[in-house]
Amino acid sequence: MAHSVATLLFILSSVGPAFGVVYLQIGTNYTLQPKITGKPQNILWKFKGTKVVEYENNNYYWYKDYESRGQLDILSGNLELKNLRKDDTGLYQSEIQVDGRLHNSDHNIEVMGPVFGVVSCRTGTNYTLQPKITGKPQNILWKFKGTKVVEYENNNYYWYKDYESRGQLDIQSGNLELKNLRKDDTGLYQSEIQVDGRLHNSDHNIEVMGPVFGVVYLQTGTNYTLQPKITGKPQNILWKFKGSKMVEYGNSNLDWYKDYESRGKLDIQSGDLTLKNLRKDDTGLYQSEIQVDGRLHFSDHNIEVMDGISQPKVSCQDEVTLTCSVDPGVQAEFEWTGPDGFEATGERLNISQVIISKIDSVFFCTAKNKVSESRTSFILKDCYKDAGHYCK
Repeated sequence: MAHSVATLLFILSSVGPAFGVVYLQIGTNYTLQPKITGKPQNILWKFKGTKVVEYENNNYYWYKDYESRGQLDILSGNLELKNLRKDDTGLYQSEIQVDGRLHNSDHNIEVMGPVFGVVSCRTGTNYTLQPKITGKPQNILWKFKGTKVVEYENNNYYWYKDYESRGQLDIQSGNLELKNLRKDDTGLYQSEIQVDGRLHNSDHNIEVMGPVFGVVYLQTGTNYTLQPKITGKPQNILWKFKGSKMVEYGNSNLDWYKDYESRGKLDIQSGDLTLKNLRKDDTGLYQSEIQVDGRLHFSDHNIEVMDGISQPKVSCQDEVTLTCSVDPGVQAEFEWTGPDGFEATGERLNISQVIISKIDSVFFCTAKNKVSESRTSFILKDCYKDAGHYCK
């Protein structure tokens, strides 16, 4: 029974703190701190289960290349790692004996290259990815979504897929220029560049978009033409609305989807798409993908369809408030004008006693939204059944 208790106590003393993941940049230094109390007699650090350094009987034992870029503090058990690399990412574990008791700790670090923010580019333009290294590269590797783009090694270039025809690698800086950007170039680009025996990594995100036209406000029942503004004669045309196909043209065939054929018209010479008899549910994002001379062109168009405004109506409330209204469900803003340069905004207008005394005053209410406006007039005396008790 005593043996079982002793075993249990040893197990409990062997379980140390587990620290959260620490994110670090390539080339920096970091110190792993087990945070023990007392002077260690024996120290062991491991990385992914493999020994890094061992201290025992006043002797150090370093493994792999850690001695050249590591430093062990035998008074605290701290392990400093210098010039961090991506392959230093993972779990570090310490086993440290103090006063006959074994202390354990787990440390997770993730080492990353410089991470550049998302850069937005237009289709058809060029963009240069810049890893911003110092020194002349010996080896260069660029990847896109984990797949090789270009490799430079022993003075030889190796291009993959179609990147050689539209890419340019600067072997002095490691910069990679991408030409004639397409929408499918959107994503993560990563560099691995060796300079003076050290590996440098960087991550770059780009998003490639077609020309983005501002929101166009349109009235229900009207027609509107979406114009991608391309140059040249299209071979293939695709229009989508909220990601779903509307119309497709290719090999001299025209394919319409849903009810768009009955109220749409496609100009195969320009790629323009006309929408007829617009409805509120036509509001949203329209996208074109048009191939001209083997190159794909994209464009994004946002429209918002709303009802126009019929003539507003003015009514009286409690003889001192005028209310201007339009048909239910119609978006509108209201402006008032009146005698002596009077101006006000809002659906309701509170009339002062001074103005009430001018019983023949005429007020105008203008209701408007982004597609139309309408105005009506109102004579103040219409608020009163008997206006005779007012002095003019």
